Amino acid sequence: QFDLLVEAAAGEEVTLTFPNLNTVPQGYRLRLTDLNTGRTVDLRTTPEYRFVSTGRTRLQITVERAARTGALITSVNVSSAGRGTNSVSITYVLADNAQTSVQILGSDGRTIATLHRGRAATRGVNTVSWNLRDDQGRAVPPGTYQVQVEARTEDGQTARAVRPLVLTR
Repeated sequence: QFDLLVEAAAGEEVTLTFPNLNTVPQGYRLRLTDLNTGRTVDLRTTPEYRFVSTGRTRLQITVERAARTGALITSVNVSSAGRGTNSVSITYVLADNAQTSVQILGSDGRTIATLHRGRAATRGVNTVSWNLRDDQGRAVPPGTYQVQVEARTEDGQTARAVRPLVLTR
């Protein structure tokens, strides 16, 4: 645990950055608590902290070993994209709350559509729909695609799952 005191003119906006967090081993959780306001942020997902100074701001950084939960993404299911469908449903199950990204990739591995990027998802079942359009709003042609789900917990645990999707029209 580290106690910090930041002194700045009252009303001045202050930004604290933590550029070397990647040097802290992944198995540790880092939390910054503003003792003046009670606000807490996870430094793994928010590597800077901004606030308006009241003159003296007391902060506390807590480092603790994170509990391992095993597989973060426990399943991914993609509904059929058969003839006549206008969308597909992508369901994934998380073992813990996480920041998630869900993307549709072409056969060459390039991103066709980004459905979620850095979105908070809760432990348990999460569902996202894809309207069968690329990021520019154009209908995608029939073919084989990949659904990629990535998740990152606040303690730095990451997981990635990829499932095939065959689209016929």
